[in-house]
Amino acid sequence: MLTGMELTILTSLLDILQSLEAATKETSGDKYCSSSKVIPLVHCMISNLKNIVIEESLIKEVQKRTLTEINKLMGAIEQVSALAIVAILDPRFKLLHFEDSLACANAVSKIK
Repeated sequence: MLTGMELTILTSLLDILQSLEAATKETSGDKYCSSSKVIPLVHCMISNLKNIVIEESLIKEVQKRTLTEINKLMGAIEQVSALAIVAILDPRFKLLHFEDSLACANAVSKIK
């Protein structure tokens, strides 16, 4: 039997894992993942993880490390010009999910 504190910790951990699950399901739901989805998926995943309010210190550390690892692996994703161009050209996304204005401007200039 779990204690109340353990249930609270697991509920907070579940919030973090659900953000990762949503991105995983989006990429694995089709036969292939469109490259235009990469930047929006990473942006939404990071945004969702940052917006989770957590009070338990252990789960805050999990959240912090998860964000650190995602940034380490995907932090420069907007600088990959091919991914930036296809995201901009996709009418679903356009410039919506760009945080790096310089990378966005470089991709737009390559399109023109």
